[in-house]
Order: sequence, then C-alpha cells, then structure tokens
Amino acid sequence: MDGSLTQAEWSGERRSLDGRRLHLRFRAWEVEWDGAPALQVVVVDDTARVEADRALHWRATHDELTGLPNRNALLQRLRDLFEQPVRLAFALILMDVDRFKFFNEAHGQSVGDEVLKRVAHVLRSNLRDADRVGRIGGEEFLVVLGTADMDDARQVAERLRHLISQLEVSCDEGKTSLSVTISIGLTQSQVFDEDWASVVSRADQGLYKAKRSGRDCVIVADALTRVEHRKDWHCDS
Repeated sequence: MDGSLTQAEWSGERRSLDGRRLHLRFRAWEVEWDGAPALQVVVVDDTARVEADRALHWRATHDELTGLPNRNALLQRLRDLFEQPVRLAFALILMDVDRFKFFNEAHGQSVGDEVLKRVAHVLRSNLRDADRVGRIGGEEFLVVLGTADMDDARQVAERLRHLISQLEVSCDEGKTSLSVTISIGLTQSQVFDEDWASVVSRADQGLYKAKRSGRDCVIVADALTRVEHRKDWHCDS
C-alpha cells in the first residue's frame, strides 16, 4: 500500500447481530493495491465513549431522583427563549409541594422521595410535547408551556393541580396513605420583561400568594401583582 491520495471521516450508528446499538467511527482513504487504486477503510467501535458522554450529559442536565430535567436545563431553556431574534411570548408555571417538610420529618426521607417521584410522573405524563418541565430544587417544579394563551395555561395548571391532589402515597408498610397537594404560581412573559428571571420572579409572587391563600390553588400573577416575596433567581442559577 502506498501513500494516500484523499481521505474522509464519518460516524454513524449500526446494529450488531445480537441487536445492540453500536456507535462506529469510519476513516477511509485511497491507496494503491497491486498497482490498482483501492479504498482502505478503518472502523473504530466508539460505543463506550459515546455512551459515556451521553450519560455524563444526562447527569449534568437531569435530576437523578425524578428523571426530569434539572434547574440548569430549565433555566437554559428560558435563556434560549429570551435570546431568540424574535421573542415569542410563553406562559410559566412554578409549583411547590405543600407541607413537604411534613413528609420527610414525620415519615422519613424515603416517603418524601416517593412523593417527589409521583408528582414528577404526573407532570411528565400530562404535559404536551411543546411543554418543558423540570425539578428546580427541593420540592419546586417549573413548567415552561408551549403556549402564551393564559386561558389555556390556566386550564393546564388547574388540571395538574387536580391530578396531583388525587395522589395517595403509602407509608408505614401500607398502613397509612398520605394525600399530596401543590400550590401554583402562573404567569405570562411580557414585552417589558428584561430577562427570563423577571418572568420566574413574577411566577414566584403567584406561588407565594397561593401559599398564603390556603395552598392547593392556582394564582395568576401579572404586571400589577404586588411584590411580597423577593428572590434573586440570577444568584440561584
């Protein structure tokens, strides 16, 4: 084999004979073989590296307990929405599991974890493809809706609240069933919002009012909503 003339590299997925998905990297170049031009191809099995990279990325962008996207992933989604050349309006749901401290302190962390996993399952199963949901810390969940229509968003929020209120989590070896409720702050992005944190802060005001209004309810926060609770979302992101 003599010197190469041209070469190319590419990668792709293939299936092994036993059905496993393989990630292969190919490198090909022209050679001379017995005085005639030929093509030499080297195939490298890159499966282990690709799967390790994907697992690392998943852990960086997802919550291990619930399997939902994590805080960083959701806030990056909001940043992307604000960085679009033409910013589209969207609705935002910020929710918090009511009296979550009680589950952990009275029945143990395993019960609290089960509550979070059950809530996450309801959210994942009852949102649309255009919606994005994630656990952003503790017992708080954030939903970025693929709609800016507040009537539609309110219906989504109320449906989620109702479905979660139907949950029952067993503890004490099945002797006791605990009910779960959530409080929700709902808002819509506005043209005057400086950045994504302005929208989340407004939803947070709605959530704060929902907690003070007896919990297990949805409160819509708009531009006129009085600020009663301040949180610097930039510092927390």
